[in-house]
Amino acid sequence: MTPRSVRSLRGQEDPLALLTAKAPVKYERGAILYSEFERAGHLHLIVSGKVQVSRRAADRSIVVDVYGPEEFFAECALLDLERLPEEAVALENTEVMRWTKREIEQLVLDRPLLGVALMQTLARRTIDLGARLQDCLGEKSAGRLLRTLVRFCERSGAAVDAVWVHLMPMTHQQLAEYTGTSKESVAHYMKEFRRQGLLHYSHQGIVLTQRAFQVAERGAHPAAGLNNVALDGKAA
Repeated sequence: MTPRSVRSLRGQEDPLALLTAKAPVKYERGAILYSEFERAGHLHLIVSGKVQVSRRAADRSIVVDVYGPEEFFAECALLDLERLPEEAVALENTEVMRWTKREIEQLVLDRPLLGVALMQTLARRTIDLGARLQDCLGEKSAGRLLRTLVRFCERSGAAVDAVWVHLMPMTHQQLAEYTGTSKESVAHYMKEFRRQGLLHYSHQGIVLTQRAFQVAERGAHPAAGLNNVALDGKAA
């Protein structure tokens, strides 16, 4: 089974080919690109590195998403907001290109297909967000975690061979905040996934097997069941 790409550009415009390149801005690991209470500034495109965007809810931080090379973020800059609703932090040394709302508006006037491309990008994200919400409402923590890893692989994973897909390094804390569970639960399930042959992980990254994609897809259809795979660490 080949991983299904939820970000396939088939039949869609590529915004990267329509934007005017800007001089990259560099951020060191841990640097804050922008934070809440700032006025909306720029639409960002990652050239290299990795950025986490999060929002505060009560006394906890909720990860909106983690973005990698050739992905946009801070699309809220295209709105006339009094302040930003989120914070962006570089998870590693990162370079980004940035455009103001006025620059994007002028580019869209000059290249109307750019407007279509940006709308398609936002539409894909809306679909992805809907899938995440569905998981949160109807999926146990283990299932949410496995499907999250699969989605990251579909977005930015690198195929090692016909059997393995390599994913960027992610900490248990980042995965916990993204899936709405605890760091301890993530650690437990990751060990269980490894024991069941669904993945391997180290400080160099996470590697999913094709079996992980198969289990995640079966889990998406309750009638199909999870066969002999126990996502909650118990016998199926």
